[in-house]
Amino acid sequence: MAKIDEAWQRIPADQKLKVNYSEFVKNPSVTMNEVIQFAGLSNSTKFQNRIGKIKVHNADMKWEQDLNSRQKDLLMQTIGKELESYGFLE
Repeated sequence: MAKIDEAWQRIPADQKLKVNYSEFVKNPSVTMNEVIQFAGLSNSTKFQNRIGKIKVHNADMKWEQDLNSRQKDLLMQTIGKELESYGFLE
């Protein structure tokens, strides 16, 4: 993840858009409007109607349900600091 962060910093600010998964899940239409605007695309009623019909489910904490305690410990040892720095751990 450090390499991704390093590469991200080298991209000029006007050429990148950070999309927050949690915000996308809360309101896909708002996030997609930001993406459309950033990309310089025109918006359409047809596109907005389609986005409005898509059901997005938050799977941020799915790993807590799906992994056993040994797997969770291994995950935390491996990427716990990164998960915390990105705001995925409370």
